[in-house]
Amino acid sequence: MDAILHPAHVRRDRTQVTHIAGITTLPRGVFIVHNDQPHLVDHHVLRPYTPDGYGASVPRPRCGNVTVLTPAPMVCILDHGYCPALHPTAEHT
Repeated sequence: MDAILHPAHVRRDRTQVTHIAGITTLPRGVFIVHNDQPHLVDHHVLRPYTPDGYGASVPRPRCGNVTVLTPAPMVCILDHGYCPALHPTAEHT
C-alpha cells in the first residue's frame, strides 16, 4: 500500500501531488483546497482544517472544480465505501 500511496502523495522533489476534480464527484473524507485553506469534504459541508482541529463548517459548493489534496488512490477507496473515523472536532462543527 505504501508503494502505491507515497508516489501518489509526494513527488520526487518532495512537493505534494494534487489533482483537480469536480466538487460534486468527491466522497466524504477527501481533503480539498477551498479559499486557500485545506478543508475536509463532508456530506453537505466543508470543514476547514487547522492544526488545532476543525473550524466551523461552511456550505459545500454545488458545482465547480477544486484542488484535491487527498491522493487519488485514497479518493477511490473512499468513493467505494470506506468510512473514515473523523476527529471529534469535525463531528461537532
